[in-house]
Amino acid sequence: MPHSLIKHTLFLTFLIGVLDLFANKFYFYWSISWFDMLMHFLAGVLVAFFVCLFAHYFTQKGFNNKETLSLVIVTSLLVGIFWEWYELHFQITSLSDGFLYYRDTISDLLLDMLGGAVGFLYAKHLKQ
Repeated sequence: MPHSLIKHTLFLTFLIGVLDLFANKFYFYWSISWFDMLMHFLAGVLVAFFVCLFAHYFTQKGFNNKETLSLVIVTSLLVGIFWEWYELHFQITSLSDGFLYYRDTISDLLLDMLGGAVGFLYAKHLKQ
């Protein structure tokens, strides 16, 4: 599992970087309504991969399903909250958007956690 998961993690990191580069250059975040959702989902998957690698290499218990999934969900949520704060701080988005801001933020955080859960399941599959 570790070797395969490391390869998948590196590939997904590269893919997210390339997608973000193109998205910023061609305004995908503003012109393609679902693109931000895709990126949040993929970010959740990436967080799950990193947490699973961490669990494998740095814990005595290894890959405990319930604890690792809980850690993945919480970590995905925290990374998502940090990202939403980043967007507010650098005025990428604004609270003055009202209901749209809150709807978008809740959607982003849910997709971060969903991506984390799917990433955990995929990493678990790679273990077998």
